Amino acid sequence: ELFPTPIFGLFTNGEKGLMLDMGVRMLRIVALTFPVCGVALVLSNVFQGMGNGMPSMIYGVMRQCVLLLPAVWIFWHFGGTTAVWFAFWVAEFVTAAIILLMYRKEHHKRIQPLLQEPTQ
Repeated sequence: ELFPTPIFGLFTNGEKGLMLDMGVRMLRIVALTFPVCGVALVLSNVFQGMGNGMPSMIYGVMRQCVLLLPAVWIFWHFGGTTAVWFAFWVAEFVTAAIILLMYRKEHHKRIQPLLQEPTQ
C-alpha cells in the first residue's frame, strides 16, 4: 500500500501503462485484506498443528472456490474490472469469520480443558 507503483514496476519493463495502473489499483484494494487473511491463515495452520486438517481444507476450498470465484463473477458482471478486486474482501472476511468460529469451538472443546486446574 505504501509503494504500489514501485512494487509493480518490478514486474514491468519500465513502461507506464494500463497494466501498471490496474496493478496499482488492485494492490490498493486487495492489500487492505492482508491482516484479515494473515489471521485466518494462522488459525488454519493451528488446526493442522493440532492434527485436524479438515477445518484447514474447508477454509481453503471455501475461500478460493466457494466464495472467491462466484464473487469475482458477480462483481465483474455488475461493477466491471475494478470492482472484481472487492471480491477478495468478501472471500477473506467471510472465510476469516468462519475459521474464527471453528477455532472458538475447537478451543472450548480441546484447549480450554487443558488450561483448567485438575480437580483432586
